[in-house]
Amino acid sequence: MLVIAVAIVVLVVAIVAGVAAVNYLSSQPSVQPNTIYFINSTPYWNNYLIVLNQSTYSQIMQVTHNNMVVMYISSGGSGEYPGNELYIEKIIPSGNNVFIVVGSKFVPSNTGSSYTISIPINTTSNNYYTIQVTYKGNWIGPIP
Repeated sequence: MLVIAVAIVVLVVAIVAGVAAVNYLSSQPSVQPNTIYFINSTPYWNNYLIVLNQSTYSQIMQVTHNNMVVMYISSGGSGEYPGNELYIEKIIPSGNNVFIVVGSKFVPSNTGSSYTISIPINTTSNNYYTIQVTYKGNWIGPIP
C-alpha cells in the first residue's frame, strides 16, 4: 500500500512539474530571429534584446574573432553612427537562438521598423558585418 501511495505522489509531482513547464513556455513571446525588443529604460540608456539565430551568431563570432563588444544601429546604411552604439551587456545562447542584451541611447521609431546593425570586424578598419533586424516592440516575459 505504501508503494502505491509513493507512486501516486511521484506521478502527481511529475504532472504538476510538466504543467508548470508548459505554462512557462507558452507565456514566452513567439521569438523570431533578426528581431530587436525593448526591455526597459534606465537613467543612462535603454536596454534592448536582440534575437539572432545560432548560425548568424556563429558567423559573427568567426569574422570578429570572438571580439564583439559594440555594435551600431541605423535605419540607413552600415557603419558607425555616434549615439547609436549598442553596448553588449550579456549574451545568452538558448536553443537555436542567441539573445543579446544591449544598452543604447538609440530610440526606435515604430514597431515593425527595419534597422541595420553593423558589427565592426576589427578595430583597425571600417569593415562591418551587417544584419537587418526588425523592431518588435516591448519584450514580454522573463529574459531566457
